[in-house]
Amino acid sequence: MAAFYKDIHEEVQRYFPEFNYSQTSPPAMRSIYCDMSHPNNQVGHQQRAFTCFWAIQCCGPLDLGLDLGSTRGLTPYCVHVDKYATGRANPLYGGTDPVWSDVISDMADLRVFADDCFPYMCSNHSLEHADVARFLPEGVPRYPNPPPYDGPVERDAFERWKREVYAEWKEKVLPPWLADYPKWRDAYDAGVVRMLREEWVRVLRRPIVRHRPEPGGLLALCVPDAAYFNVFDADADHKHSWSHDDFRLRVLDHLLDLVEVLEWDTLQNKYSFNIVMRRK
Repeated sequence: MAAFYKDIHEEVQRYFPEFNYSQTSPPAMRSIYCDMSHPNNQVGHQQRAFTCFWAIQCCGPLDLGLDLGSTRGLTPYCVHVDKYATGRANPLYGGTDPVWSDVISDMADLRVFADDCFPYMCSNHSLEHADVARFLPEGVPRYPNPPPYDGPVERDAFERWKREVYAEWKEKVLPPWLADYPKWRDAYDAGVVRMLREEWVRVLRRPIVRHRPEPGGLLALCVPDAAYFNVFDADADHKHSWSHDDFRLRVLDHLLDLVEVLEWDTLQNKYSFNIVMRRK
């Protein structure tokens, strides 16, 4: 595999040859590279290896997958979808470099894509950002999205906006929603389940029989694990928080009529959990 993708994430493959996220190079370094508590960890590379590995397994140059919440080129053989990657600097994370995606869209609304069309879909630390407002019943408070940033991308202008406008939003607008999150958590998780069922699983290919049987589309998720750190504190745009245990009970178990679980929490890196599921 690595021979064909030598130029794709060479640094990732240095630690995880052929994108094998369960095997490091050298093998004896797994306890270091795959443990977020170790100062020399390579957990970020492991997570990228995870989504790349399954993309290469499922897709090809004429059969593309979908990478949600990502900028262009992060995952081979995938169309990249992101609502912020419009060719300007990301308004939430700073910097001056422009970022692009292939499709400018919210990952909670995939109506631009037809049913049953993708052999693969992945999300690497994106699901927790999903704004599921349109899947919530009336009366449930919506996540207070940050103010839009329409100014120039120069660093000084951006830093001024972060200090003034964005900081005020984080200090005055966001805390009341966070305080109410436990009260409405069942509704938010139910909204995530609806989004996954009606949008993400919907666009995955069903099992088909052509000249030979072909399995259903595969969904690979990497999600920050609240068992090890405060997910909301890590990023003001995080709208959901799960540990590996409560995600299974609150979300995954409600999808099992549509998907079969192939892997569950195999990264074991004390930072994220992963799920690999296939559409039935």
